[in-house]
Amino acid sequence: MERLNYELSVITTMGFVGYFLIVWDFVKWAKDNGIIVGPGRGSAAGAPARVSMPDIDLDFEDTRRDEVIDYVAQKYGRDHVAQICTFGTLAARAAVKDVGRVLGVSFSEMNEYAKLIPERPGTTLTEALEQSPELKFATESSELFTGDGQCFEAGRNCAACFGACVCGGDRS
Repeated sequence: MERLNYELSVITTMGFVGYFLIVWDFVKWAKDNGIIVGPGRGSAAGAPARVSMPDIDLDFEDTRRDEVIDYVAQKYGRDHVAQICTFGTLAARAAVKDVGRVLGVSFSEMNEYAKLIPERPGTTLTEALEQSPELKFATESSELFTGDGQCFEAGRNCAACFGACVCGGDRS
C-alpha cells in the first residue's frame, strides 16, 4: 500500500493524472469490447522523477487495432489524435542500385558502382564523385549518373505508418 500511495503521489505531482486516465479509458474500452490487449511496457513504469511525459507502449489485437484508434479519436477529438509516420530515404549506394535496377543495369554492374562509393554515412553522390577518381571515371558515360540518376538520392522511397503509434495532445 505504501508503494501504491507513493506511485500515485508521483503521478499527481507530475501532472500526469489525465494522461493515465485516458490510457485507462481506452484500454478498458478495448477490453470491454473483446479486443485483446497486451501487457504494456514503456517508460511509465518505474520512472518516479520524470520531467517529460512518460510513454506507454500497448499492443492491441492486429485485426481490431483501428477500432481502438477510432474510439480514441471520436472520444477525444480527431484534431487531438494523430498516428506517427516515418519516411525512408535513399542513401547514395542505395540510390545507385535502385536507379540502376529501374534502368535495367545488371546487378553486378550496380554493385561495382556502389562499391566505389565511400561507406561513410551521409556521403552524397556529389561528394562521392569528388572524393573517388575511380567512381568519377567509371560513371562519366553511365546513365546512372546523368540526368535523373542523382535526383533519386535522399528522396523518400517509402512511408510507413506505425500500426497504432498514436499521439494525443491538448492542442490541435
